[in-house]
Amino acid sequence: MRVFMCMLLVLLLLSGCSNDPNVQEHAIATPDVGERVEDQPADQDSGVQDGNTDTDREEMSDTGSEESEQAEDPKSPDLSTAYDEAGKLLDALKARDASVLAGLLEYTGQFHAIPFDQGMAENIIKGFEINFDLDSLVAEANEEGTSWLPESGQFEFILKDNGDASRFDDHENVLLVSFGENGSQVYYYNPYIRYFPFAFDMVSRYMQLIEAEDAQGLAAFLNPDDLDVPVWVAEETINQYKKFLDGASPAVRYQDKFLFVVSNGQGEEHLFQIVYGDGLMGIRDEFIPEF
Repeated sequence: MRVFMCMLLVLLLLSGCSNDPNVQEHAIATPDVGERVEDQPADQDSGVQDGNTDTDREEMSDTGSEESEQAEDPKSPDLSTAYDEAGKLLDALKARDASVLAGLLEYTGQFHAIPFDQGMAENIIKGFEINFDLDSLVAEANEEGTSWLPESGQFEFILKDNGDASRFDDHENVLLVSFGENGSQVYYYNPYIRYFPFAFDMVSRYMQLIEAEDAQGLAAFLNPDDLDVPVWVAEETINQYKKFLDGASPAVRYQDKFLFVVSNGQGEEHLFQIVYGDGLMGIRDEFIPEF
């Protein structure tokens, strides 16, 4: 009987230990916490990351920041640098120096796959000379311009001279100075740089096709993009010029902006315009019928 009572007491004690809530929670919680710690991303680990303390990381961050700023300096031209580059362009224009101008436009030519040779530079000078007063021409930063993007290395300037600024349209007096990734390559944009050098050859070809009465060739020439120009449009254009010229050869002269004048030798003149945009050029002429 005494032995039976001792065994009963031991069973009661064992039963009470297995029901201890503290022991049970600890046994469940420990592996659960352990799994969360092991799954925790390294960047959330407080105190140590890749063997570096917080202090080490701060020192490395400061050093890296300084090295980054030093590395980015030549790639981050500021407004002063842009002014310098704009000044070089204006100086070449004022000096009528086609050789220097062609050199300045080297990267601009690479950007558009266009070789800006001396002949093209001479045409650019002609465009600026006729449309601006070169002696008083200056460039002023336009921070409100839609193309003002200094964070991307692009700066917008307004070209000003002693003349009335209201005479300009189509951004003719806007100059963009953009820098390539290494900060030393300079790209210039202005309509008299990007489009004007091609205007004279375009006008010459236009007149040649009309004189030759080549409707097929003229229709293809008048196609500025993917919009096919019907041959009948070219035929009508040729007929209009035949009436105007009345057997005479066309005499063409450049007026200003992108405007050209055709004379029939009888005191009559006809005006047409070179239009441009998005890398394309075309001709706007009242003798070309709408279609």
